[in-house]
Amino acid sequence: MTEGGRTPPTCDIKLHRNFPEDICTARRSLHIEPDTIKYAACPTCCCLYPPKDSGGVAEWP
Repeated sequence: MTEGGRTPPTCDIKLHRNFPEDICTARRSLHIEPDTIKYAACPTCCCLYPPKDSGGVAEWP
């Protein structure tokens, strides 16, 4: 592996070897999870509806 005809430093080679290939692997290695909100989509007009909290349970129209 060369960079402009030069061999990269050992620390760069190790970093490249251990760098996550996708976002799921990165999240697992960093122990983080995204905050997500599920929306309902109308099959006719594609309008999005956010959930309504009903006693700790998400409900959609």
